[in-house]
Amino acid sequence: MKRVVRIKIKMINENNSKHLENEKYIFSNRKIFLLISIIFTISLLIRLNYYDYNIPLTLDSLNYFFYAMDIKITGEIPINYSLANNGWALFSSVFFSIFQFDNVNQYMQLQKILSIVISSLTVVPVYFLCKKYFNSAYSLIGAAIIGIEPHLVQNSLLGISDSLYIFLVASSLSLFLSSNQKMIYLSFGLVALSTIVRSEGIFLFFTISIMYFIIFRKSKKNIIKFIFALVIFFVLLTPMILYQNSIYGDDRMFGRAAQSIVTHTVDPYETGNISGITFILQGLENFPKYLGWNMIPIWIIFIPVGIILILKNINRRIGILITGLVVMSLPAFYAYSIPFQDGRYLFFLYPIFCVISLFAFSKFVELIPIKKNYFVIFLILAGIGCLSILYLNEKIDNEHEIEAFEIAKKLSESQKNVNIYLPENKYLEVADIEFDLVHFKSDFLNERIMGKSIIDLIHHNVTSIHIDNVVSHSKFMELSKENEISHFIVDLENNENGFFTEIYHNENDFPYIKKIFDSNNVGFNYKVKIFEIDYEIFDIQESTQ
Repeated sequence: MKRVVRIKIKMINENNSKHLENEKYIFSNRKIFLLISIIFTISLLIRLNYYDYNIPLTLDSLNYFFYAMDIKITGEIPINYSLANNGWALFSSVFFSIFQFDNVNQYMQLQKILSIVISSLTVVPVYFLCKKYFNSAYSLIGAAIIGIEPHLVQNSLLGISDSLYIFLVASSLSLFLSSNQKMIYLSFGLVALSTIVRSEGIFLFFTISIMYFIIFRKSKKNIIKFIFALVIFFVLLTPMILYQNSIYGDDRMFGRAAQSIVTHTVDPYETGNISGITFILQGLENFPKYLGWNMIPIWIIFIPVGIILILKNINRRIGILITGLVVMSLPAFYAYSIPFQDGRYLFFLYPIFCVISLFAFSKFVELIPIKKNYFVIFLILAGIGCLSILYLNEKIDNEHEIEAFEIAKKLSESQKNVNIYLPENKYLEVADIEFDLVHFKSDFLNERIMGKSIIDLIHHNVTSIHIDNVVSHSKFMELSKENEISHFIVDLENNENGFFTEIYHNENDFPYIKKIFDSNNVGFNYKVKIFEIDYEIFDIQESTQ
């Protein structure tokens, strides 16, 4: 039976084109190991070039961090709260327990370094995934593309779960397409782990399940093997299902997916959420838009051509690729239908993008005389590298992030209610955290609230308040008074209201505001002023008009 399995998998891996047959591009295992090591090193160095120790964790990465630190400090997994997706935090906690630092920021940076290293290591499973469709030379190109892809480089610097999830996705797909039945079982195990890291892993489970029946649909005995694979999947997943159920009353995976489906299929007047045709149309509008943005600057060159080429030559091997692409796109479609405005929901398709792009890449190379092939490959890879660097230089501004953090710390020196100044107000949550580990530990000794993260129990000096329907300065002051805003921030770069610009440039014309901080006075390039409001003077001025 093992022989039958190997033969069937081999049929999937066969390629009648030059991709697999051309011995000119077949490398020895030793040379492949060396080249993958070089690709990994370049990928790692690119990420480290944009990494900055002085930038703390924020938003989702901060939630993962507090959960991991809770495990390190208490020596046990929290029993009164969890995260919807806690796999990354559990993984990080292992390394937090190994290393002993005195400063909280050092643990934050360790979390970021873990994300960077894992993102770089993704070149390995992507190489083996591409190898199921192409020879070793083209597969190395696929590994190089994923290694320098700018969105993934930028994302890896955030210290969030995406790097680990993408690594597990690529590894699962690669192992599943192996000629060894044991590797297929292992792939289901990795899918279970990916589901703990991100609940979208359920769709990866559906993907490889569909693939399994595409490959082995003619053999009834393989159904038993599939049941064994299911057992592996659920055995690894069950402890987390029970743990999440004990806290939230559902597993945060299958239950969460079912609840989401119900939420967006019932009458919107009952739930307050969009549903039905409106929900679908919003997805149809946003999905292509974010897909297009994700393709810039690298994928836009190869993916459209690659899609055309595989649609012209559909076979079982291509069918597996298309199945993976469609099923794994569903979570992103759902997110953009809500809508969540974030391009990273499509990052999990990038391992498949690598395979598709190689169809176009190989076609370009085949159009060139053989003697010039290596030169053309070098030029294309160099071009991809240059586009990636240009994109990263445009998108990453560590100096700005550091200045935004310093401004947040200035705001957090005393109790304040302020207007929200997106997106830099994300640093307010970390600005007044005690970075000395001895003092930091005290927060974890407080009484916990069921279902509430530790981060929700930490006192913050600054409260950000969102103000709607601001059309003028007088309206802003009226709403500020209603919401008891004590200070307001004028961000010249992200300002959407013209009256804020007027205040920034003509502050002396407004006697009821007092400037307490000006970024120009400390040499920042980030142009921000912080004002304190004196409502008594404002009321007097209003009454005399």
